[in-house]
This record gives sequence, structure tokens and C-alpha cells, in this order.
Amino acid sequence: MKIKYRIVTVLLVLLLSTSVYATSAESLLSQAKNSSPEVKTYERTKENSLLLKSQSDIDGTTVSVSSGAVISEDSSYIANSSTQTSSVSITLPEIGDNFFISTGASISAINLKEESSVTLKPNLSLSKTFSLKSFKDSRSDIEDLITAIKVEYNYNSSMTSFENTFYQNVINILKAQLSIKKAQRSYDSSKDLYEKQLTAGFLTEGSLPALKTEMSLESARASLEASRTNLESLLVDFRDKYGMEYEDVTSARDSELEITENSELSSTVRIASLSLESAKQDLDEQTGHSGTLKTTASAVPSIIFDKDLKYDSSSMTASVDATYSDKNWSVSAVLSDTTDFEKELSPVLTVSGKWSNSTSSSETDRINEQRLTNTYLEKQNDFDSALSSYASSILSLKASVNEHSLSEKQNEISCDYNRRTYEMTEDLYKNSLVSEQELEDALFEVECDQINTLILKLQGLILENRIKLLNM
Repeated sequence: MKIKYRIVTVLLVLLLSTSVYATSAESLLSQAKNSSPEVKTYERTKENSLLLKSQSDIDGTTVSVSSGAVISEDSSYIANSSTQTSSVSITLPEIGDNFFISTGASISAINLKEESSVTLKPNLSLSKTFSLKSFKDSRSDIEDLITAIKVEYNYNSSMTSFENTFYQNVINILKAQLSIKKAQRSYDSSKDLYEKQLTAGFLTEGSLPALKTEMSLESARASLEASRTNLESLLVDFRDKYGMEYEDVTSARDSELEITENSELSSTVRIASLSLESAKQDLDEQTGHSGTLKTTASAVPSIIFDKDLKYDSSSMTASVDATYSDKNWSVSAVLSDTTDFEKELSPVLTVSGKWSNSTSSSETDRINEQRLTNTYLEKQNDFDSALSSYASSILSLKASVNEHSLSEKQNEISCDYNRRTYEMTEDLYKNSLVSEQELEDALFEVECDQINTLILKLQGLILENRIKLLNM
């Protein structure tokens, strides 16, 4: 009966000693993320990447101002003139790309011996350039999307790697603790047997059999010390890496190992697909037409004042022009007119064109087309490789999931067997049919099963992260 109470007391002490600083794997991971400099680096890197992207996306109104003056005087001193010009150019991207507003004014004064005048010419010009490419050019948006995907993927990949490394470090510590547990039990059992054999007279101290047993005990003790040293090293590494002391992990959540096979969720495949589309548009621009249409409307009123700055006369010059340009040719049309507001309008239409070609230009186009074709084919190979790699990774993960499931089933059977063995041994011990040693051996196997089960759960979490990363 005393033996039974002693065993129960030992079990309670062990339970209390391991639960005071015990925690779940998820809780310890959360603490590690909060205290780890590595995680803070990942977060700063992501934030800086997003800030750089935001900075490049800034596209505000642009205003430029210019001013100047020209003064001239003829050699005969009959007349002299001066011109003062000022202009303001405004770009309004919120209205549309390549949209410009330009306004300004010029004042000119002419001094003659008998008559002088001052002319004021304010002006306003609006222009817009349209892209008339033979394909929808979304390369700028593709580049932005690739950048966003890379930023998010790099962060998620780094955090996933951090979590898996954390889980593996905990596994290594648990294995080291299990190794110590087994080494300690082996050493204690061997030492207890040796002492009993000496007491019973089966061994004589100093005899060769006794010396051999002592050598085995010393080897077991050295193995135990090595296991303890290994654990100490792992705990120091844990503290240095995560900036916190290790707490005994006693539980972990069940892993979710369902695999969703969808290559469109993979960042690697998405980037390869977008890069392929961008290369296709590069080639389309070279082989198709990529013309631009620039339209401009301007108005320049002219108001003339006499030498006393009284209104004399006025006129208006207005024009609308459009220019279409392609690789080696262009055509322009200008409609303009000048009126003094008294006569009827008589606009003038001017049409002009330009075409040029050369052997060197044709050869350059041919070389560029071949180069872009090669690039497109390379991107196609990259995309095919990304799909193939994704499919291969899916198969590999399915095999890993099956292997893990098998290990869980085997562990479940082993745990059930050892638990039932312990319960049966405990009943036999109560009836004094088995020894205390046999009861402790059965209990030891149950305790080892608990650690092995926890290790399997952590390995499942690592596998879960591998599955998640594939579709990030």
C-alpha cells in the first residue's frame, strides 16, 4: 500500500512540475512572434515595399510657370519694341492620362516716333493624346499586380517559414526531453539491477562481470549527460532566436490537411501567367500597329490698345488640329481661322503627311520582333514549368498527407495498446500480481506516447503550412 501511495505522490509532483510553465503550441508561437526581431523585420520589409509602391502610384496635378521678356531697338532709333510673356502649363491626370491645359499671356509694346501701341494676347490650349494600339495595353497594371503579389507572397512565405521553424524547434526540444526521459530510465533501471545483484551476491564487486556492468552504467550515464547537454543547447538557441524563455508545450491543435488543387491560387503560377501576358503585349506592340492620336484646341485673342491705353481693335485666332502617328508615318489635319469679329468666318483646313523608311529601320524591327518572340517563348516555358511544378507539389503533398495519416493511425493504435496495458497492469498491481517496476514501465510507455502524440501534431501543423503556402 505504501508503494501505491508513493507512486501516486510521484505522479502528482511530476504533473505539477510540468504544468506550472506549460502552454499550448499556439500560445507560445504567438509570444514568439511578438518578441522575435525576425518577425519585426518581415513586417517592416512588407511595409516599406507597400510604401514604395504607393509612392510610385502618386500622380497629381502638375503646374509649371514660365516668364520672359524681349527688348529690341533698331539702329535708326525710329522704333523700339518690348515683349513680356508669361505662361502656365497644367497637367490634370485625374481627368485622364496625357491631358494637358496650357494658358498664358503675352504683352508687346511698339513705340514709334508718331504712333505707339500695346497688344495683349492671352491664350488657352487644351491637348489630349490617345493611344490607338491594336491590342489592349495593360502592361502597367500587370507590373503593379506582379509587384503586389510578390510583396504579399514574400511576407507570407517568410512568416510560414518562421512558424515551421518554430514548430521544428519545439519538436527538437520535445525529442531531447524524451531522449533524456528514456536515458534516465535506462540508467536508473540498470543501476538498480546492478545494486540488487551485488546485494544478492550474484555479482562480486571488483570482479570482471561487475566491472563490465559498471562500464555499461558509465556509458549510460554519459549518454544521459549528452542528452541533457543537447537539451540545454536547444533551450539557449530558442531563447536567442525568439527573445524569450521556452515554456513546456503540452498541447497543440489538430491540423487541417485538406488540399485544394487550384493553380490560379498559386502566386508562382499567377506571376508566370502575368509575365507571359506582358511579354505577349510587348510582341503585339512590335508586330501590330501602335499609333497615337494627338488632338489640340487653342484660342489666342489679340487686343490692341493705343498709346493712351484706350481700346483700339481686337481679333481672335483659333485652331483645332489632330495628328495620327504610327511607326514610320504620320498624318496631320489643322483647321484654323482668324477673325476680327466683324467678317464671316473663313476657316482654312491644312492636311499634311509624312512617311519614311530605311533598310536599317526594317532590320531593326526584324531583330526586335525576333528578340520579343524569344522572350515570349521563354515566358511560355516559365508558365508551363510553374504549372508542372505546382502539379508535382500537389502530388508530393498528397503523399506526405497520406504518410502523416498513417503515422497518426499507428500512433493511435500504439497509444490505445499502451493505455490498456497500463490499466490492466494497475489492476494486477492492486492485487499484488505484478511488481512496482512493471507498473512503472507501463506508465512510462503512456507518458512517452503523450510526447510522441504531441510531436505528431506539430508535424501536422508544419504540413498544414506547406499546403497553405502552395496556394498563396
